[in-house]
Amino acid sequence: MGHQGVDKLYNRIQKRFEWPGLKKACERWISVCLSCQQAKDPMKLRFPLQSIQSSGFNEMVQIDHQKICMTATARHGCTITIQSDNGKAFLGDLTKELMKRSQVGQAHSTTYLPQTNGLVERKNRTLVSMLRAFCSRYMDDGDRHLPQVMGAYNSPEHSTTGISPHMMLTGHEKSLLLTIFYPEYK
Repeated sequence: MGHQGVDKLYNRIQKRFEWPGLKKACERWISVCLSCQQAKDPMKLRFPLQSIQSSGFNEMVQIDHQKICMTATARHGCTITIQSDNGKAFLGDLTKELMKRSQVGQAHSTTYLPQTNGLVERKNRTLVSMLRAFCSRYMDDGDRHLPQVMGAYNSPEHSTTGISPHMMLTGHEKSLLLTIFYPEYK
């Protein structure tokens, strides 16, 4: 499942099961999980994240890689504004022309200040931490584990939105393997 901390583990389990001491059991599990302890990044957040208000789905998308931009557009349609870093791919003439013709606004993060694209940077940090827990000791098999890590990231409730990324995107919660064998846990 990919542990993302006590609260997310607790919230996922208590949606389907309940027993006395569940929260304490989650705390104990996280505290003794060797993969979690080895993979967690000790760095603490040094700056406050700012809320971005949106009036609708896909209004503003934050990205840090052009391939992700093209994949997201192919899957979910065009957005109104794309915020990206200042990588060559986003500053080139081809990208500028593509944005102009598709009437998509383009906003760039401040150079050498990743906080201006905080959502993307925070998600990347979480995904790297999760990949560390899944990958071999040499970290050379991350591509094989990325689908499981993304599934684990997208299914629990997000603390900032109150719903899972999967629910936000699709309008329904992700089906888990458990619910195929035990439909009563849906």
